[in-house]
Amino acid sequence: MKILHLCAFYYPNKEGGAEIFAKELCERLAKENNVTMVTGKFSKELANKENIGGVDVVRVPMLMVQNLKLLTFLVSSVIEGWKRRKEVDVYHGTMAFSAGTAAVLLKKLTGKRAVVTIQGGDMGDYKENSGKFGGILKPIISWTLKNADIVHAVSKDLERKANELGVKEVVVIPNGVDTEKFSRKGNMRNELGLEGKKVILTVSRLAPKNGIDTLIEAFGNVREKIPEAELLIIGKGEDEEKLRKMAMDGIRFLEPVPHEQLAKYYTAADVFCRPSRDEGFGIVFIEAMACGVVPVGTSVGGITDIIINWENGVLVKPDDPKELAENLEKLLLDTTKRKEISENAVQDVKARFSWESIKRRTEEIYKEVCVDADK
Repeated sequence: MKILHLCAFYYPNKEGGAEIFAKELCERLAKENNVTMVTGKFSKELANKENIGGVDVVRVPMLMVQNLKLLTFLVSSVIEGWKRRKEVDVYHGTMAFSAGTAAVLLKKLTGKRAVVTIQGGDMGDYKENSGKFGGILKPIISWTLKNADIVHAVSKDLERKANELGVKEVVVIPNGVDTEKFSRKGNMRNELGLEGKKVILTVSRLAPKNGIDTLIEAFGNVREKIPEAELLIIGKGEDEEKLRKMAMDGIRFLEPVPHEQLAKYYTAADVFCRPSRDEGFGIVFIEAMACGVVPVGTSVGGITDIIINWENGVLVKPDDPKELAENLEKLLLDTTKRKEISENAVQDVKARFSWESIKRRTEEIYKEVCVDADK
């Protein structure tokens, strides 16, 4: 098949859940299909065109001005997609606005099919993503999803949100994890000076939705009962200054780590924790699980699709540092239970979240919409 995928940000730039999804999916699809990735060019150093992992990557102009990035990508990607219309069977946009909107506009212009993937932060709900514009974007997001041939949601919670907007054709396929890259092999305990420590790790954008302030508050209670406890925070974001002011002994802020190196940090930890206030999916949870690290998350959004409480991880209420601290203490002190949950987590990831399975299911969507187009 000839697939034109649109994603505003792509490797080697941003490495959030949506960007990881786009890269992992496209590179696997490219083994048997013709795949072009149209993405934004926001650095002069990046080539306009190159092949990465078998995917033809085309970078289009994108103004690096707040609130104009996605709008300019929308315009540029529609122009590029129109130029390539004779080479396309299906347009696939990752994130409702603006890549998804571009895919649907191209459908209207060319008569080809359009699939839109929603990941969570693209639904106009996250204040730090949409700011004042969440309300303005909602009608555009609604139009985009209603006019796509199929909406692919990465969690049941996102399926529900799409249904509330009036979208009828929604397929749930989760994000995945590469269990070759993310495994129990190697760790950074010695390099980080963590011998004899009980280690909690979070890998998060330091933004309000990820609840790192709740984690720091909970860690204060954990540290009182377990003096050898350490908290490693990997990430950057608008809350960094506030969080550093909250920090206490035993907390270390580390610079963001390239995605391909993250496994060594996961395996240095005993527990992974992100007490999110909202989460479309949470790819970091399945990465941690693949590395044999027990995940602790909140019972919100897509996290509830991943974690089965006290079987393959632990769920707590959001914004409840007391409950979070109690559960972290139980996990850190009960080595036997932690090992049991760790084993379950590794097996569960292999069964439910392989990229190969996700690639096959996505190809089925493409075939379905293209067959419908031929009728």
